[in-house]
Amino acid sequence: MAKKKRKRTPAKSPSTSARSVSSGFSMPELISKYPSVWAAVLIFILLLILFYQAMFSGKMFLGHDTLKATRCYSTFINNALDRGIYPLWNPYIFSGMPSFASLSSVPRINLVDTIINNTLNFLTGNDFTRILMNYVAFGWFLFFFLRKKNISIGAALFGGVVIVFMPQFIAFGVHGHHSKLLTLALIPLILYLIDQLLKRRNVFFFALTALVLGFQLLRMHVQVVYYTYMLIGLYFAFLTLDDYLQNKKVSNVLKSIGLLAGVILVAVALSSVVYLSVYEYSHYSTRGGGGGGGMAYKDATGWSFSPLEMMTFIVPSFVGFGGETYWGQMGMTDYPLYMGILTLFLFGIAFVLKRDKLTWFFGGIALFSLIVSFGRNFPIFYSPMFKLLPFFNKFRVPSMIHILLDISVAIVAVIGLNALIEMKKHAAQADYDRKVKAITTYFYIFGGVSLVIFLYLLFGESGYTELAKQTIASKYYQLFGYQLKSFQIESLQKGLILPALALARQDGFKLIILLAAGGWAVIAFLKNRINQIVLITVLLALTMVDLWWADFRIIKDKYEKNEEVRIQDPEDYFKETSAVTYFRHQQKHEFRIYDIDGGDENWYMHHLIESVDGYNAAKLRIYQDARDALGYHPLMLLMLNARYIVSAKDELPAGYQMYQLLPNYKNQPVKIFECPYAVPRAYFVAKDTVFLAPEGLKQKGKSYEEHRDSILNFIKSGKFNPHFMSILEEQPPFEIQDDERNRVKITDYDIHNIELEADVFAPAHLVLSEIYYPAGWKAYVDGEETKIYKTNYLLRSIFLKPGKHSIRFVFDPQSFSIGLWISSVTAIFLVVCIVILLVKNRDRRGMRQK
Repeated sequence: MAKKKRKRTPAKSPSTSARSVSSGFSMPELISKYPSVWAAVLIFILLLILFYQAMFSGKMFLGHDTLKATRCYSTFINNALDRGIYPLWNPYIFSGMPSFASLSSVPRINLVDTIINNTLNFLTGNDFTRILMNYVAFGWFLFFFLRKKNISIGAALFGGVVIVFMPQFIAFGVHGHHSKLLTLALIPLILYLIDQLLKRRNVFFFALTALVLGFQLLRMHVQVVYYTYMLIGLYFAFLTLDDYLQNKKVSNVLKSIGLLAGVILVAVALSSVVYLSVYEYSHYSTRGGGGGGGMAYKDATGWSFSPLEMMTFIVPSFVGFGGETYWGQMGMTDYPLYMGILTLFLFGIAFVLKRDKLTWFFGGIALFSLIVSFGRNFPIFYSPMFKLLPFFNKFRVPSMIHILLDISVAIVAVIGLNALIEMKKHAAQADYDRKVKAITTYFYIFGGVSLVIFLYLLFGESGYTELAKQTIASKYYQLFGYQLKSFQIESLQKGLILPALALARQDGFKLIILLAAGGWAVIAFLKNRINQIVLITVLLALTMVDLWWADFRIIKDKYEKNEEVRIQDPEDYFKETSAVTYFRHQQKHEFRIYDIDGGDENWYMHHLIESVDGYNAAKLRIYQDARDALGYHPLMLLMLNARYIVSAKDELPAGYQMYQLLPNYKNQPVKIFECPYAVPRAYFVAKDTVFLAPEGLKQKGKSYEEHRDSILNFIKSGKFNPHFMSILEEQPPFEIQDDERNRVKITDYDIHNIELEADVFAPAHLVLSEIYYPAGWKAYVDGEETKIYKTNYLLRSIFLKPGKHSIRFVFDPQSFSIGLWISSVTAIFLVVCIVILLVKNRDRRGMRQK
């Protein structure tokens, strides 16, 4: 019987053996098998390199908004929360204003973010970790969306990385615009969910889409949310129209409309806890209060992008890089609108190779957002939107819509890169050589235009400086009504224009080198000299060098005079001064201060010291009106209980003689000036002057502005003394009598509760030097609610009859309570629906396996 032959097993090569022993996969196989994981890991590592100081030095970025909108509020918020009070009113800036409804401080409302942030902070001990992880999520969500659009792993990875490191988005993290970043990070995920909702039309994606949209709303950058909804509307119209053209079913269109409307309605309900208060406040704020129902057109279009600044798409420093080197048309900016030269190059390739529906849609979004960003520079387009679109006139900074431009350009660039990869797979097709020739021609045209711009920067100094001078002169005249003198312009040429030109020339050199290298890589790939992995690696590496060139400038800001890094220890910044120590020993809530030097307006709030000044993007309308008309005139300071002025100077400007320097602070870095004549926080007046109430304006033919001006002009006329006189806008309930025996004292003062005791001998008018805000503040006398009167245009008051009275002012806005109830019910409903559907889906899979 013949023996069976044993099969010979080929010997394993060392590499094969090592691979099987270690993980079973080579690196390319690992990336191919777990692309989402590796995309997140790569983005995370690159972010750690960029933000190494913020992550590992124990310091933090102290950008403008980080200071004024985050750190300065932290003490106030934590102090309230520690005492079991959820802060809705902020008494520390502008003599008091809504903190929750103005979105100045909205702690712990977004429970998911709160849990994640607390966990990350506990694990790393670094507040910036949450920002870094949101960058990772942003890039990963775009990678995920692109993969679901059948984009190759390499191209999708390019898009996910590039979008994160675009200078505009990096600047959001550095300068403290965190709510912008957190809100826009969800846009790619929302696009994916809208896709799935309209495709599957089931309850699960309905609930999930509503949950994510509501979650985005609760990240509370209203303008970014508004632009997201514009994008959703256009994307929905694009998908629905495409479906109708393919299937010719009106019923599908109606179902899609119903689904989208339902999703948005549920998302708004989920975020009602915030937006009922925000909507209520909008009637009293600079974004909608007063007679117009929105911002003035001039104020709303202050940061309009200009066509000239499109040059920064190619040379980021063409109009200066930002900050002290910026000479463009906008008032100021901290960063250029730059997306990377190779990103822009690939954007164009998409229209050479892949002119499909998705390319045209996102290319159209890029063009649309660019035109909208022009604002007042393109009034034929922007003005109708400003007048007709709901809520559009409540937003300023038209250039903020660049978030959609950046995202759209990145998506189209990825489509272009993917088209290159797909084209190579079909190299045998007859038209392959024609396409290679088209791309080569496009590269020469794109490179030629870039070269001309670079040569202009090298040899066109006189033309560049003249253009900059004209732009600066026009800007000054437009913004300030001031015509610059020739010697001022010459000074600007040396200190601003020539340094900006030097930066632009550096960027020009980089442009030519990177474009040449990137163009070579594309053509070499198409001619079979390098493979796909090398192409993606080269393009990604070159683009990261390009974007990091800009990103590190934003972080280090080395072009400031002191060349300091924009990263500091917050404890050093908020270190207590001698002035703070003095104020801490005074009777709290019996005085306010005014920092006449301007400084960081919210700095004293960190130390729980009340100020008449502050920083907020949506102040109360009445406060802004008074400040515009009166400035910080001593009379206004007296009326607002500003007993102290702080300054670094030894003397105050003329007109402030009633404020005297405290002797002990003569040699201190911060001087304290005191005025004993400032009105108390609560006081009686001897006389009322009544101006026509707003409700009667039409009968008298007065406009809101005329009514406002009549009061404010009277205040500054010299006839008004806040100690003895008050200004009302409606008839008082009864005549008052001056009686020196009337007494009032504050017995308890908290952010939402002010209690007083009054001993009244004759009918009296009690004025509280607190800002008038009818949407929440209520007054009670001896337990009975009484009417609060708007007084002196800014303040609140009540009328008292003779007797001993217990008085209480309470801030309890119903909009917050109702919104909290609606949001809670909606959140529970959505979570329960999603959990039930997930359990059912798991059970169905289990049954199928059996």
